[in-house]
Amino acid sequence: MVKWQEILSEQRRRSDLIIHIECLIGMNFIIMLWLWSELVEVEKQEVIIKGNIKEMKTTI
Repeated sequence: MVKWQEILSEQRRRSDLIIHIECLIGMNFIIMLWLWSELVEVEKQEVIIKGNIKEMKTTI
């Protein structure tokens, strides 16, 4: 290969790597948001269950 073709090829590989890294970062961000929403849902359910237990104790 001619030198400039090697340089272009290397630049393409680097830009492909950067794109892959950006995609992975984006996917990690989406996964973190999803996990956070699941955690919030679990905490809501815990509050409901604790409220139900307190209510059952007071009625017994």
